[in-house]
Amino acid sequence: MHGQWSLSAYQQVSAQLASALENGTEVNQTTEYDDWRGKTASVLLRRDTPNNVDENVKFGEALPQKKTHYAKNDIVSVKFWSSDPTNNFGVDDNFLLIERKQDDEWITVFTDHDWSTKIRWEADSDVHLAEVIWEIPDDVESGEYRIRHLGHYNDANGKQQSFTGVSQSLTIE
Repeated sequence: MHGQWSLSAYQQVSAQLASALENGTEVNQTTEYDDWRGKTASVLLRRDTPNNVDENVKFGEALPQKKTHYAKNDIVSVKFWSSDPTNNFGVDDNFLLIERKQDDEWITVFTDHDWSTKIRWEADSDVHLAEVIWEIPDDVESGEYRIRHLGHYNDANGKQQSFTGVSQSLTIE
C-alpha cells in the first residue's frame, strides 16, 4: 500500500535495520511475505477508450442514500456513478472530499489521504461505481456535512473530461 504515510514507514523500517546492522543484532521477521507476482490479472492503465454510465445519469451523480443522519463512530457509505480511476493520476488530486458546512461555505475537513476515509470502485464492463466510505471520528464536530467525489472520464472522442459529484447533506449529531 502506498500513500501519505509510505515515506515515514520506509524511514522507520530503514532506521530499525540500520540500528540492527550497527549493533550486530538479529532482526526477527514477524510477517510472512505474500508474493503476488503472477497471481493477479494484468490490467492496462489509462485507456483512451470512452467511459460509459447508465442512461439518464451523469458522471459523479450520487445514488440515493439510505440514511442522512449519523452519530459519531458511525460508518457512512455513498455510491457515485464514476469512471475508471486510472484515467488520471494527478499527484495532488483527490477522489473524495468530506466537507462541513460553516456559515454559508463548505470547508474540506477530510480527504482520501485520511485514515477515516476509503474509496472502492466496482466495474461492470466499462461502467464504474465508486463507493465512498467514511468512518466518522469520535472527535468530529456535530453539524452538516457532504461528500464530494471527483474524477475524470473519457468522452466519446477519447478526450478526457473532469467531473464532480456531491452527496445529499449528512447530519452528524
